[in-house]
Amino acid sequence: MRPKARVYIDGFNFYYGVVRGTTLKWLDIEKLCDRLLPQFEVERILYFTARVRPSSWDPHAHERQAEYLRALGTLPRLEIVEGTYSRTFPAMRLLNPKDVRQSDSSAWNYPAVFVWKNEEKGSDVNLGARLVFDGCTGAYDAAVIVSNDSDLLEPVRIVTKRVGLPVHAVLPANPRTKKYRPKSVFSRDATSIVATSISWNTLKQCQFPEAVVDARGRSITRPGGWGQMERG
Repeated sequence: MRPKARVYIDGFNFYYGVVRGTTLKWLDIEKLCDRLLPQFEVERILYFTARVRPSSWDPHAHERQAEYLRALGTLPRLEIVEGTYSRTFPAMRLLNPKDVRQSDSSAWNYPAVFVWKNEEKGSDVNLGARLVFDGCTGAYDAAVIVSNDSDLLEPVRIVTKRVGLPVHAVLPANPRTKKYRPKSVFSRDATSIVATSISWNTLKQCQFPEAVVDARGRSITRPGGWGQMERG
């Protein structure tokens, strides 16, 4: 009998490491987990994310994400856990890249400018809390974390060292994306690294159909533009 596993996915980490800029964003996460983890019985998948806001350069980002979350909501083993999306305009100092290499930073005298800063808040805390709580309550035989966020090192250590349950890691990475990093931050603390990248072919095999039907019989279609390569 295969061990019962729960999968914990950092949605933003996954998006930027695996599918951003590709034609393969319409991804069936259940199919992907079953394909990546045949050694486990994946009984629950927790997908941690936050609702994005529109911007002047991408005014429909929130609509595309909402359609995708609706599609994920049709998957019986998947639970969406939402954090918050923060937008601030802090003042930050400009730098001359040539001067960054200088040892004496006291000589830098550059003006402060206001910047547009978007941050996803809460997903790493929510993921870590659920990982530990589920481990302490016996919700899984093994956990699989799909993230490369070092903020989650302590929850992983607690489960493996204190609770005594295995935590495996999947590196949310695709060599075709700009954010590709071939090394997992959990290499020392996780029980094993199940995958160091998610192949293009695997993503292609795990796409939703063009249209998905929810429990009320409403059709959810792939957002326009998701079948075309995007910049970045």
